[in-house]
Amino acid sequence: MVTDAMDYYKKLPIPAKTVNVNTLLSRQLQGLGFRYYWATHELRKEDYDHRLSDSSRSILEIMEHVFSLCLTVLNSLKDEPNIRPVPALKLDPVLLRRKTLSLIHDIEKTVMTMNASDLENVMITFSTKKGITTYPFMYLMNGPLADTLTHVGQILSFRRSNGNPQEAGVNVFLGLKNTVL
Repeated sequence: MVTDAMDYYKKLPIPAKTVNVNTLLSRQLQGLGFRYYWATHELRKEDYDHRLSDSSRSILEIMEHVFSLCLTVLNSLKDEPNIRPVPALKLDPVLLRRKTLSLIHDIEKTVMTMNASDLENVMITFSTKKGITTYPFMYLMNGPLADTLTHVGQILSFRRSNGNPQEAGVNVFLGLKNTVL
């Protein structure tokens, strides 16, 4: 895990000049990292515990889920099984945020080392008490990767409903803060 991922996702890097499977996945991950960075930036103690209803997850529980989804992606890229149910994290929220951003960065770096054939051969493996199931690479796209963006949106919505909206000036299109088109 990298230690500079906190700063790495504060703004998006300049996009790659070429378009291929690696650069597309990398950019998607950079966008996720940027959105997660700002969605979780300066959350307060009362934000971590906030939930919209008794049946919804708290912001901290959503952050834990985003971490587990990212771990699923990295494990799959590294041909490692994903243990279910996911073990409880019990991390300090600030450390959880740092580890999640580092995990996203590790996924991004891993993707950039793989070729199309490597990616085609990626299998998502789930190991449960009932046995092992596997799914091809494309399920990472509509499954955990898409799900992470949904949950980042939940964090933004939940923090806003708790009176702590995301800092003004975050431009997700340009990947910068305090920049307008």
